[in-house]
Amino acid sequence: MAAGTAHPPYAQIADGLVALAQAEPGWATAIDYGLTPEGRPLRALRIEDPRRPAPHKRPAVLITGTTHGDEYLHIEDRLAAWFLDHREGRGGAAEFFAAGGVLLIVPIVNPDAFAANKRDNSHKVDLNRDFAQPQLHVAGFEEPESRLLARWLAAELNSHDLDLRMTLDYHCCAGALLLPRSYNQAAVTPTEAALFAKISRLVPQEIDSTYRYGSSEKILGYDAVGTSKDYYRETYGSLSFTFEGRQDDEASRFAQHAQWWDRVLPLLVVEPNVLAQSHGSSDN
Repeated sequence: MAAGTAHPPYAQIADGLVALAQAEPGWATAIDYGLTPEGRPLRALRIEDPRRPAPHKRPAVLITGTTHGDEYLHIEDRLAAWFLDHREGRGGAAEFFAAGGVLLIVPIVNPDAFAANKRDNSHKVDLNRDFAQPQLHVAGFEEPESRLLARWLAAELNSHDLDLRMTLDYHCCAGALLLPRSYNQAAVTPTEAALFAKISRLVPQEIDSTYRYGSSEKILGYDAVGTSKDYYRETYGSLSFTFEGRQDDEASRFAQHAQWWDRVLPLLVVEPNVLAQSHGSSDN
């Protein structure tokens, strides 16, 4: 295949989310937020500690993958089980959940393309160019997969009183962490700047010393418009990234990815709305 790694049928991954929810009632909830053009369910998982009192604006993190159907890494679909296995104890994931943190995971954003092993959806549209980019007056959301994902996320944040602290979308194959273009266009608070730097530096420390971080233009040589990370950043003021794994062998680094998340999640437990104060965007 052109990118990513070999993968199981989409139904197996989608059914796996339901199985996790059934095995961990209260902690895990499987959500269908729509259908693809070919009729496949768009499925997500919410993970939270049901025993914790809900503080105002609980911190939330969105993890997505396979927005390009041929860039599956076999990382995004295994993280949910890892988080549940490490929800208690002394680790960073446990600290995040103890603070009322909520994880929203969509392992396969583009199921039709995943099934066909193609980059674009069944309408031949690149979904990572179909997200709104307010600063550039790009309306976006012409495709159901991206439109329904954004609609579901907004409803989750509103109905569960969540503050979206960070988003990460898994892609292939540059070996890098990409920052949003809007990070360079919009003012950032000192807290945001410090967190962007800490999270970025942890990639070569925890995952692979050869991995780089920076803007798409710096790493890839071009600046894309309509990406998910820019939409989340501009709309919610979140720390938003694209993770570019390496072709074929990223799955072997799963333990390193898990350790990276265990270092990152405690950094996101900050006072409500600190990350969005300079944008006034958390209410948009």
